Amino acid sequence: MFNYLLDYAALLKWHAYLGTDMQRQEKYEINDNTNFSLPSDKFVKIVRWDTNCFLEKFILGITKTPSDQFHTPLRQGGHKAYTVFASGVYKRGNKPSPYPTELLTKKDEFSQHQAMTLITDQVDTNVFGHDKIRGSKLIGFIFDPNDALINRMFSRDIGSFGRPYEFHSEKLAQEYYESNVLSDKPLLHSSYEAFKRAVIKQPNQCNEVLARVKWNDKSSAIGIFSDSFEARCVVQYYAERLKHRLKIQYTELLSTLEDDYEVPVYFYLPSNNLYWQPYSKQDQHKDKEYANSILDNEKLLRQQFESSNFEFLLIVSNPENVDKWQFEGESMLFWLIMHGQIHIADALLKRAGMPKSIEDIVADEFLNKNITQITLPSQKDSKTNILHIAAETGRLELFKLYAKLCPSAINELSDDGFAPIHYTAKYGHQALLSYLLTLNELNINLQDKNGWTTLHHAIDSDQMDIAKILLLDNRINANQRIKYCISPFHMAVASGSIDFIKLLLENPKVDSQAKVLIFFSPMKLAVEYKRDDVINLLTLDKLNKYLDALINREEEYKPRFGGLFWNGYSKSVKMQSANALKLHLLNETDNLDCNMRALKQGKLGDIVDALPSDYKNKLKL
Repeated sequence: MFNYLLDYAALLKWHAYLGTDMQRQEKYEINDNTNFSLPSDKFVKIVRWDTNCFLEKFILGITKTPSDQFHTPLRQGGHKAYTVFASGVYKRGNKPSPYPTELLTKKDEFSQHQAMTLITDQVDTNVFGHDKIRGSKLIGFIFDPNDALINRMFSRDIGSFGRPYEFHSEKLAQEYYESNVLSDKPLLHSSYEAFKRAVIKQPNQCNEVLARVKWNDKSSAIGIFSDSFEARCVVQYYAERLKHRLKIQYTELLSTLEDDYEVPVYFYLPSNNLYWQPYSKQDQHKDKEYANSILDNEKLLRQQFESSNFEFLLIVSNPENVDKWQFEGESMLFWLIMHGQIHIADALLKRAGMPKSIEDIVADEFLNKNITQITLPSQKDSKTNILHIAAETGRLELFKLYAKLCPSAINELSDDGFAPIHYTAKYGHQALLSYLLTLNELNINLQDKNGWTTLHHAIDSDQMDIAKILLLDNRINANQRIKYCISPFHMAVASGSIDFIKLLLENPKVDSQAKVLIFFSPMKLAVEYKRDDVINLLTLDKLNKYLDALINREEEYKPRFGGLFWNGYSKSVKMQSANALKLHLLNETDNLDCNMRALKQGKLGDIVDALPSDYKNKLKL
């Protein structure tokens, strides 16, 4: 994160950025209904409500000020060498900005790139998460496309979290461009109108837009995308947190948010009479009354526990009393953590304004009472436990506490088929991985449900620092095979990641010659995937290894047609000759395959004998 000093000059600069929007903010009264209207086209950003909830980070991103420029990594792993836009293929260092020149100076007003869905009045479109378990509690933010800085537009969900439009190889990037941009039915669109036409032609299919957005009091809203009481509770909490942040933003902009400001909330429920209807104050009040009645009724409360629906707590009155709410002799915060509802416990602590953390509660109410249960009681057949939740979300201190409670559970697989160590590689939690490696109970080579090890996950997720940490541990099996005998090295070669290939080649534990099944060596994989840079790297590595063996050989070498004895020269002369031979072989591209085959078979003499006589004399061979 970088910060501006909020001095007079910075404020003037921000006024210039915002233009008339700034003036509007200073005079804005949200309760005048004529000031707000939903746009006909809408960008929807779903902000998931589960243990991976990122609400606070997202709100900071859409409500920036000169003194508060929030920045956090949103996508998996590092960038690759080549990136694809609708305008062409570019090296990352030379890629053009997708934004109009006149808007480049305004980038700091907007969030980082968000993966969103275009919804139009002409067609009902599915949003992200509608087909997931969390689909019954789906809440999102609504923006006007005219207020967005659009980066890329895809007519279907591409899973941009892993950056599938970036490549290590220029050839693969070009192939992606030709098949997804230049085709008759493009996936990646160059104009908004063409993208919109494609979306309209495919009802009920999810599209994906990458764009920077910001909250606009004239057109932005929060949306409810699930017809459930729990979703309505969550949306009230989201609106409460947004309003809290907007007050801070307005203060930093030397303005004032009216106390009676209400965040607009709308239903997006196709085939429902609430379709694009506002969630009124009256209905919000009714839901709050019902939430309060649940807390006071043991029968209703037990029903919520049995269904693991605790969202009603988000809108219960007097949140400052959260530590006094009880069920069966234990605090409600205790039960939330016991059920793995960490995100709800976090939310209640924020509403209460309490300095206490989840880790404090675990230390007080679990460790002190010697409670060692880490399974989720509301999910009787579930394999997921709180260690998995802590590992997936990167909560190191929480993980440490539970690891002390139940150290044997650190190698158990979740319902998703992953152990805690696999989550650290998938999401890049370096500190948590380093802690795990200190535990004697850890199986560092543990395989997930698909046979992948943590090193496989690190390579697949482009987590270079995670891979480095793993390879420093003597317990690591760097050649662990998965289905079809694929090792981490094969995975790196197939991905074309030069940095990962170099890292693995430098490690003496890695077998760089192992084959996939019995047919494909890493070299054949590189050829199959058209990775010219990988082919060159593997060729050079193989030459280095064979020539190193040549330098260190003790037996004498007798050329087939006479010549000098190799054993008669010092090691320095051998090294000089071998390096010269390597340069010759690499430059002799016509015979490279033949030379490599001879090297592999150990027939060094065949190569040397085939050299021109003047070159052999030069090499003292």
